[in-house]
Amino acid sequence: MKKRKICKTSEVNLAQYHKKRLSMKIFLISFLLLVLSGHLVASEDAKENEYKLIPIGVYSYASLASQSVHSPGVAIALKNDINMFVASYQYSKFMKDPLFNAPSDYHAANFLGDIYHEAWNTLVIFRSESDDPFGGGLRTFQLGTAVGYDFFNEESSALIFGLGLAVGDFGVKLSNGKPLLVIPVPLIRYQKESDFIKIDFSFLTGPNFSMTLGAKSKIRLTNDVRFDRLRDAGDIIFESILWYRFFDSTHEFGDFAGVGIGLKREDATFDLANREEVFSVQYYGGFVTFDISILKISAGYTFGAVERHGDDFTTDLNNGFYTEIQGLYQF
Repeated sequence: MKKRKICKTSEVNLAQYHKKRLSMKIFLISFLLLVLSGHLVASEDAKENEYKLIPIGVYSYASLASQSVHSPGVAIALKNDINMFVASYQYSKFMKDPLFNAPSDYHAANFLGDIYHEAWNTLVIFRSESDDPFGGGLRTFQLGTAVGYDFFNEESSALIFGLGLAVGDFGVKLSNGKPLLVIPVPLIRYQKESDFIKIDFSFLTGPNFSMTLGAKSKIRLTNDVRFDRLRDAGDIIFESILWYRFFDSTHEFGDFAGVGIGLKREDATFDLANREEVFSVQYYGGFVTFDISILKISAGYTFGAVERHGDDFTTDLNNGFYTEIQGLYQF
């Protein structure tokens, strides 16, 4: 595979490019260290809550008539009863070269910090999904942080409102045509749980909605919906699974295993470092899944698959199949 040229003009421009990448890496590392150090101060009163370390491995493969994608990934979660930190990385390799000289190798790196201190909730996110996560500057990664107040936190429900800032190129232009790189964002979180229904809604840079019907029964329906951009209905990502759980929540073994049948909309979208557009592969999938907590295996049939460039151009990839294996262990 040919290496992508970084610069076409002079050694001075090349040096400036590497200096820009280095400064962004230093900024990111400093930002994350600041968040973690702030958390240690804020949670002194929660030292009795023991943290659990959960490494996760995942591998997915989608075989479409006109394309196939290998996606191995790793993640690590650190959590207790109050706070949670999750960092993940996934590599995606397209086995056939996409159209318009789009790259065939992509990286997705994400970080989430979900921190509670009394009635205050702080969220910190980092996200980069691109062929070159730092090479395109703020167009290829985003940072965000927000603080919210829990207006009522009952045993069965909670409602948090707050405000934050997001850093990145979100497509908002100033009057001179330059992108607005820092924007205010609302923080909204709502949670409700009963024996029958469980609802979780959050909004920071985009909406995320989860609902489980029959939350504590052996037969239940889980639904997850989100979107990051909304060019059309194809950008709405969802997964619905009808489960049969082998044990209910009152069983001595707990609710740790089950089988399900589901339908989902998958969207692999990446910012391109060398041009101002995004590259996507999107498809629907009908699947079956087997879950025993430490191991989850899913496989199914894909249909309606498209390769998408920018906002408008799409080409059909036809039907195929996909499989995904996920394993985790808690220390």
